[in-house]
Amino acid sequence: MRNIRPVSLILAAILLPLVGCRSQEKAGATAPKSMEKGKEGAQKRAALQREQPIAREKAAKARKELADSEKASQEALAKSRAELGLAQARLKNSDEKEAPNRLARARLDLKQAQDYHMDSKEELEQLELMYKEQDLADKTKEIVIRRAKRQLDRAEERLKLQGEELKTVEERTLPHERDKLVLDQDDKSRALEAATRSAESALLDKRIALLMAESEVARVEAEIASLPKDSE
Repeated sequence: MRNIRPVSLILAAILLPLVGCRSQEKAGATAPKSMEKGKEGAQKRAALQREQPIAREKAAKARKELADSEKASQEALAKSRAELGLAQARLKNSDEKEAPNRLARARLDLKQAQDYHMDSKEELEQLELMYKEQDLADKTKEIVIRRAKRQLDRAEERLKLQGEELKTVEERTLPHERDKLVLDQDDKSRALEAATRSAESALLDKRIALLMAESEVARVEAEIASLPKDSE
């Protein structure tokens, strides 16, 4: 029993230094890893902090571009609606006022030409009857009758022209003008539809760009928040 203690003491003296060395080795290995990890965290935080203002500026830019696009779209649509309204008003005015008035004037001109022709014809008949009953010089009779005939000829020409003009206005001029107005109205309607589609597409692109920019800001801020405090 007396020999056991010295042996135990000897073994303890040999093993304690070995255990101490190993503990120091482990501590020495852990310290660099912890320092390296902390350094990587600090570098990542610094990089994210540099990205953060850039991401925010991009989001602000996307937000402004969306607002500008909304304003431009509203102005373009307002212009297209106004142009369509004017085209519709022109067509309505033509159908309700201008075309009927022009047609009425053309018919009135034809009626006046008919009256003038009838008056000229009656006047010639009266002169011929009067000179037939009265004994006047042949020269005077010839001049008066020839003048009345010329007047009747002009009345016939005018009546013919007024008839042709009324036919042209009624069958060609007014229908063609109305077709142009209808075509212009249809063009303005299609332009409004195209402007609406273009505005919707542009706004959708700007909204998507804004969402992506805001998502990038949120990502950067979330990564910064997730880093351990010792990486600061």
